[in-house]
Amino acid sequence: MTTKSTPLLLHVPGLQPGLAPEGLPGGTLFVSPGLPATDSEAFWRSPELPFSAAEARGCQNEMIALGEQFRNTRDLVTLALQPEAASGRRDADFRHEMAALDRFAESGVVEQGSGVSGAAADGPRESAMAAQKALILAWNLEARVHELHALQSSFSEVAGSFRNVLGVDEEDLEELPGMRNVVAELPEGPDGIARLAWRTVLDAVLRFAPADAVLVTADAGLIGALAEHAEVVPVDADCQPAAEGVRGMCRIAAWTLLGHSRPPVQRPWLDRELRILLADAPQD
Repeated sequence: MTTKSTPLLLHVPGLQPGLAPEGLPGGTLFVSPGLPATDSEAFWRSPELPFSAAEARGCQNEMIALGEQFRNTRDLVTLALQPEAASGRRDADFRHEMAALDRFAESGVVEQGSGVSGAAADGPRESAMAAQKALILAWNLEARVHELHALQSSFSEVAGSFRNVLGVDEEDLEELPGMRNVVAELPEGPDGIARLAWRTVLDAVLRFAPADAVLVTADAGLIGALAEHAEVVPVDADCQPAAEGVRGMCRIAAWTLLGHSRPPVQRPWLDRELRILLADAPQD
């Protein structure tokens, strides 16, 4: 809960508390993509989200259904590269839109003919719809990472017990009849999942975040970009209540951090200065 003297603290780029590193500043909230699962005190939900919880869930289901067509868990990030022959017009449009979302914040170029181009150029509701879809996509990919972490942990425990019973090491276990096939059928590990680029997630977060919100991060990629463009300075007085576990703060224009040479006219939410707290928490 924030007070008059304590700004809203939002974690970026991760959206799922279960995947966040330990040791984040007290009071840090996670940005809700508007899904029913995020209706708790751990999340901040923007009143500007265009989709209701039911509509967001429907969008999520559509993304999951398309992603399940492919064994490769990089699913929606690379859907546009997959064959579209039997997909139908609606699926084809959705593929292109999802691919454009992942390029949206990377290039700074508004693509003509995509859902994202309309989002940036046609008006506030369209840009909000594109941003919320990006957050839902990011949530889905993070959820897949969480599931695979749990699956890997469970398999490791079972395999460890099996090795102890048989008195064999890990290499010998895989050579047992049938075990090679079992291992081959396991989904790829969490490290093989293509999460949405942090710039794409940050762009979507900033579409909704209040101007006075303070961001919190322990993400190596984001911190690396900050190191190239900004200095670490002492934490501002209004953030001191959250300073424990923080090694400093950076101030930077949002459009600079996202790689633009000037504020993009079609994305006015990037024409702002960001305050970003650098958490000491280790990031996997």
